[in-house]
Amino acid sequence: EAPEITPQVLHLRDLLKWVRQGRVRVPNFQRDFTWDRGRMLDLFDSIRRQYPIGTLLFWESAIARPMSPILGPLSLPEFQGGKLLIMDGQQRLTTLAGVLLFDEMEHSSGEDRDPKRWQVWYDAASDNFSHFDNDDSPPSAVKVSELMGTKGLYSAAQRIMTATGIAADP
Repeated sequence: EAPEITPQVLHLRDLLKWVRQGRVRVPNFQRDFTWDRGRMLDLFDSIRRQYPIGTLLFWESAIARPMSPILGPLSLPEFQGGKLLIMDGQQRLTTLAGVLLFDEMEHSSGEDRDPKRWQVWYDAASDNFSHFDNDDSPPSAVKVSELMGTKGLYSAAQRIMTATGIAADP
C-alpha cells in the first residue's frame, strides 16, 4: 500500500508550535546537523529576499520509530500521539527552529562546539544577518528571535531608535 501524500502550506508559527510540542522529530537514520554559520545566515538572507527555500517533507508515523529526542540545540519534550518525522529539509528546519526557539526551549545536553551559532542577528545598518555576542552587537542589530512577534519587533525598533538618537513620534 502506497503512503498517502498530503501537500499543505504551513505557516512558520505552526511549524514552531509543533517543534515546541515535540511532535516534529528527526529519525535516527538522518545525518546530523552539518550547516556552518555561513549556511545558516544564507537561509535567513534568502527568506528576507523572499527567495524560495524549498519544501519540507514529513512522514507522519503513529508507530514508534527510532528517532532523536533533540533538534539541533533543542531538547524536545515528549509528545503523545503521531510524530512527524522530517524526511527532507532537516538542515533548514533545524536552523529555523534552533535560532527562533533557542531562548525559550530547553537546550540539549549534546556536545555543541559552537553554541553561539544559534544567536543570529539582523543588523539594520548593514542590512545583513550576522553572529554577535550580546556584548559586541551594534546598536542597529536585533536578535532574529525577537522579531517573531509584534512586541519583540516594537521593542527592538524602540531600542534601535533610542540607541541611534532617532526620536520616536509621541
